[in-house]
Amino acid sequence: MKTWKAVVLMIVLLFAFAGCGNDSVGGAETGNMAGQIEDEANKFNPRQTKCPVCGGAPIKAEFYYDTNRGRIYFDKEECLNKFKQNPEESLRAYTDKLMQKRMQEERQMRQRMREEAQKMQQGG
Repeated sequence: MKTWKAVVLMIVLLFAFAGCGNDSVGGAETGNMAGQIEDEANKFNPRQTKCPVCGGAPIKAEFYYDTNRGRIYFDKEECLNKFKQNPEESLRAYTDKLMQKRMQEERQMRQRMREEAQKMQQGG
């Protein structure tokens, strides 16, 4: 019976923590999310809330850069222009930050699930 409860708890935690993440590269922390901007563009990261250059918020629909993977938004023209100076390197750096954040979120989620499973096994 405890094993069944632990499995259910892990599934619930998986869904509860999936998509969590608040940082300068895209978590749903402050301001508008890219996915909420109604410009009919494919979004590079629908959860983006902060500028990938300076981390400022909110991002604005009028400052964007289109990639083959979707639109990236910025908080001001200065950041957009800086991104455009070397778009390949800027995009690589932004993508690396996103991947690092996702891996960190997954590690944290797995750790929480292990801790909750241990509590369930201990009867707590």
